[in-house]
Order: sequence, then C-alpha cells, then structure tokens
Amino acid sequence: MRPIVEYDFVDVGYPYRLRGGGNTQSDDGLIYSPSLTRLNAVQGGGGPAATLMARTGGLAIGGFSLHNRAAATIAVGIGVRIPNQFWQAGQWVDADTTYTDDTTDAQDDAGSDFPLETLVDSDGFVIMSRVPFNTISIDVAVTSSAAAPVRALRYSTVVSGTSAWSAALSNAYSAVASTGQYVITGTTHANEGVWAFNLPADFTASIGADGVLGTGIRTGFYCVNVRATVSPTAVAGVADSLSIYRMHFLTEGVADNGVYEAFFGSSEAPMLVAGDAVVAFFGTADPGNRVTMFARTRG
Repeated sequence: MRPIVEYDFVDVGYPYRLRGGGNTQSDDGLIYSPSLTRLNAVQGGGGPAATLMARTGGLAIGGFSLHNRAAATIAVGIGVRIPNQFWQAGQWVDADTTYTDDTTDAQDDAGSDFPLETLVDSDGFVIMSRVPFNTISIDVAVTSSAAAPVRALRYSTVVSGTSAWSAALSNAYSAVASTGQYVITGTTHANEGVWAFNLPADFTASIGADGVLGTGIRTGFYCVNVRATVSPTAVAGVADSLSIYRMHFLTEGVADNGVYEAFFGSSEAPMLVAGDAVVAFFGTADPGNRVTMFARTRG
C-alpha cells in the first residue's frame, strides 16, 4: 500500500445487493468516486483535504473489508462501475438473431421502457461494451409472471478464428434464473436483478465484420446475451434501466457476521481504468452490511 496519506478512508453501511432499485443510473449510494467530493473530509479520514478530483488513471484500493450481516451465507465482491459511454444495450430476437439498439432506454431513469424478454422462448437482451465486464444490475420495473422462466447468459468468444456465442454460463455468483429475480417485492432496494460471474478467460471482443454474432451487433465489443430460454407465459419482465460493472474478488460462502478482506501491504489493487466509481456486491441486501476500504485516484 502506498503511504496512507494518499488514500481516502471509507467506512460505510451498504444496504444494496449491488446498486439497489432506483440507483442504477444515478450516483446515489456509490462507495467512492473521483467525480464526487472526497469522503475523508466528511468521515474524518486522514487523507488530503476535500477536493473535487478528475479521473486520470483509474481507481485503486490499498485494502478492503466486506462485513456480511445479512443473516445468511452469501457471496460478496468489490469493483467499479463502467460509465455509460463505454457500452450500449438493446433487445434480442432469437428466431432471426437480431439485435435492436435501445441504449437510450437502458441508460435513462424513465419508467418501464427496457424490455428484458418476450413471451417467446430465447428472446432477451444484449449488452455490448468496449471494456470487459462481469456484472449487470437490472432495475426491475415490471414483474415477469406465470410458469417458471429459465434464463441463461452467454458471452462473445472466438472459435476457430471466428466470433461466436459461448455456451450458457454456469456457476455464477448471482444469476437471474426464475421469477424470483425479475420481481418487485415492495421492500427497500429489493427490485434489483443481478448477474455476477467470474470474468471468463475466453471472453473476447467481437472480431471480423459487423453482424457475425447477430444482425445489428457490432465488431470490437465485449458482448453478453441474456435470454429467457424458457419464457414467462403471461407477463415478460421489463426494466427501468441497466448498469454494468467490472467486479473483483468475487467470493462465495461468506458466513453471517463473517468478513472477507484483503489489505495489500506495500502494494495496491488497481481497478479497471475505465471505472468511474467503486461499488460492492452482497448476495443478500441488508442495511447492516458494511464496506471498509482505503481508496484513491491513480495519477
């Protein structure tokens, strides 16, 4: 870890799974961001005086601690938000492998305007990012209903020199597999669907000509396709908005009142340069969950 005076000290409760319903396209609830006033002046940390910072080389953390108080054994992680200018999203129709851009609706706070699926098997949505990502927050607006939908996530890879979709991802830390996720329960921060998974080693940006992965899908993007392989039969899920993240240190099996932590001694953990704010992931939302860390903007 660099000299402690170079870091901002953060010690806050974190009531969300990742971003919480209603926060997906806002700065509300972020742990740390160079675009916001430095937190040490508010929290009494020992870092430099409060100031507004311009991001130059990404974010770094000298150490962190994630305290689980959710009364359940959960997965946790810490990472960064990827700004909107790096990604786009839209709907996927599987029958004719067509992507239709709907980025404006994915990235605004207007209500109920980004369809997540249809009532036809294997329809869904696609996210395309200029930088790798491994977590998606979905601010659910309309509950999917009837029957038991099955949802799967696949990603862009290269097979024999050609871009292709991977097989369905397995063993995610958080997966929207049924109506239990695309649902609004009415409790605080509950209406958030989260996909969180280890970054696959063969996750690659699309190559070759536009359209290899489907009509409308561009080359040079890391692509994720979420589909309802078994669709709902009455009402399809709809989102208010989405956001994407590069999460690190994803770890499952953290017991209730357990802590997952890492402090890096003479080193630090640099985050994705494109990231503009630090966020955490707790498999079960609870206002008692806590994040403690040392963070800074890299020069």
